Amino acid sequence: MKSTTTPMMEQYLGIKNQYRDALLFYRMGDFYELFFEDAVIASKILEITLTKRGKSNGKDIPMCGVPFHSANNYLPKLIKKGFNVAVCEQTETVEEAKSKLKKGPLKREVVRVISPGTLTEDDLLERTTNNFLGAIYILDDVVCVAWADISTGCFKSKNLINEKIPSKQKQILTNFLLKMSFSEILVSDDMDTSLIEEEWHSLLKKQSPSQFFYESSYDQVCSYYAVSSIEGLGQFSKGEIIAAGVLLSYLKLTQCGKIPLLSTLESETDNKILEIDYFTQKSLEILTNLSGNYEGSLVSCLDETKTAGGSRLLKQRLIEPFYEINQINDRHDLVKWLLENNNIIEFQTYLKNIPDFERSLSRISVNRGTPKDLLLLSDGLVFVEKIFKKLTSNKDFKNKPSLLNLIISNFKIDYSLFLNIKDALKKDLPLSTKEGGFIRDGFDSKLDSLRTLRKNEIEEITNLQKKYIDLTNINSLKIKHNRMLGYHIEVRAMHDQSIRDIDFFIHRQTTAQTSRFTSIELNDLETQILNSFDESIKIEVAIFNQFTNEIIKKGKEILDIAYSISELDIAIMVVNQFYNRNYICPVMLEEKILEIKEGRHPVVEKNIKLKNNSFVSNDCFLKEQDIIWLITGPNMAGKSTYLRQNALIVIMAQAGLFVPAKEAKIGIVDKIFSRVGASDDLAK
Repeated sequence: MKSTTTPMMEQYLGIKNQYRDALLFYRMGDFYELFFEDAVIASKILEITLTKRGKSNGKDIPMCGVPFHSANNYLPKLIKKGFNVAVCEQTETVEEAKSKLKKGPLKREVVRVISPGTLTEDDLLERTTNNFLGAIYILDDVVCVAWADISTGCFKSKNLINEKIPSKQKQILTNFLLKMSFSEILVSDDMDTSLIEEEWHSLLKKQSPSQFFYESSYDQVCSYYAVSSIEGLGQFSKGEIIAAGVLLSYLKLTQCGKIPLLSTLESETDNKILEIDYFTQKSLEILTNLSGNYEGSLVSCLDETKTAGGSRLLKQRLIEPFYEINQINDRHDLVKWLLENNNIIEFQTYLKNIPDFERSLSRISVNRGTPKDLLLLSDGLVFVEKIFKKLTSNKDFKNKPSLLNLIISNFKIDYSLFLNIKDALKKDLPLSTKEGGFIRDGFDSKLDSLRTLRKNEIEEITNLQKKYIDLTNINSLKIKHNRMLGYHIEVRAMHDQSIRDIDFFIHRQTTAQTSRFTSIELNDLETQILNSFDESIKIEVAIFNQFTNEIIKKGKEILDIAYSISELDIAIMVVNQFYNRNYICPVMLEEKILEIKEGRHPVVEKNIKLKNNSFVSNDCFLKEQDIIWLITGPNMAGKSTYLRQNALIVIMAQAGLFVPAKEAKIGIVDKIFSRVGASDDLAK
């Protein structure tokens, strides 16, 4: 029996068969269309009309679609439900198909699989929050994880625990997952998922067990970093390498071979931090208040950073403060140097103009960059150069703290590329490179010549219209353009016959109101215009690609600059808080002491100041001989405020920040635990 499936539907089914676990967005003209079960699922989630197109096995084929230019308005709903979306684009032009004497539908290919953990678009991401993709593997009872945020380039791994007690493994893993807030988690299909709480099961993406081999994972990591051995990258367990390799393989799959730019893989197994478990983090209202809202949290109180990267780094520091005293003092020393040596107002002006380097660079590295990304990077790096010059112009150059020397070293690059890009691009830029028009006049002589030619040719269209008006005596005759007919001559229907009587006019189309014609002369002119337009776009795209390739080569340098800007942003924020909030630099010691004079709760103090009230400061003196205080008192007497106040002061100090107190001597703390009443919402 002969198949009734159309060539287009055969193409669709062939592509869908390769991406069974994703909803297939199949490009048809100006729409992405979905068919069969994909259409049923998507229409319900997106609340769009479910219609039909053709038949399969005698049954109607369900269909729905969304406009391609507004797809990003629909994607978040599907992503939040945990679906992957395979984006299938037309990768062949009509002209290319004709040159091959090809029949049937134009070639289409999946160019990207969008998943919750692989987003790069700003309108699909939260500006100040990381979007982590995680991979979990258990090897010889060791729970190993790797995670990456492809929108910022972060890539890390860690051994969580070496325990054979399932309950202990589950507890540690649960706490880690709560703290990391992964968007998507890769696990082996044969993993015992009972170790993972049920609330995360919707985030799990099961992979073939064959992916979780050490040798293939090792090769994936080496291949990505173009090294023959991982020894130069650092020390990693076998489980960490497996998790990292699986993650890279998944990125290669979802990005269709184009893995985004990631920082050098970093193991956090041996990194010492002030450990704050999720429940303590929640109790102390570090990222959200007890109601789960941002307002009233510690980060909402403190975050006065000017850059997206600075805000993300501040969040990380507050939930994972330093343990090593040198790392803490490095941050404090940077703030003190800025207080002594610089006018920070100028720095703040520069920082306000710094874009999200990491996310623009990420899009460029996977061929999703736009002219706007190029301009943002270039404009921002011009301001980085200004910051660099201001930092190095200070006479006290030799006495700069070590962290500042690292920042200056990262800023010490050749900025000529970015000045060249800034010089090349127009101020008003299109959303993509496809239509051209983003390279300014005067940058490329050949492009200028083509634009002049095109401008003259369009003027010739106007002259040709005048010529045909004179020839026909039809003053309403127009030469118009649309996507279907291209350039054509249009007259009202009443003039149809008089135009037909002139031999060199060729009839194209008749509507109720108008008649449309062309001529050999007009066709030749249109071909010249289109050729010059196509050639112009090719030149602009070539310039764009050259710039993006050069930027990718400088990717490591740009990531280092982004990190340094975030560090500097936080330091300048702390300088502001020294002046505006009377925060002070704590003295950090490697002994058992917590001596806080006239300490204040940062969040409560800020909230009551808004009501023109003042916070009554209080002291805390703990030392080796007097290590426990028992606090009693009636309800609403301030016990929770006092307990949390001192915990937050320790966290702020070890995060490298200044603290709300008159004086503070703080011995390094390795863990903080806190449980307070669920009704103690200090924001209220």
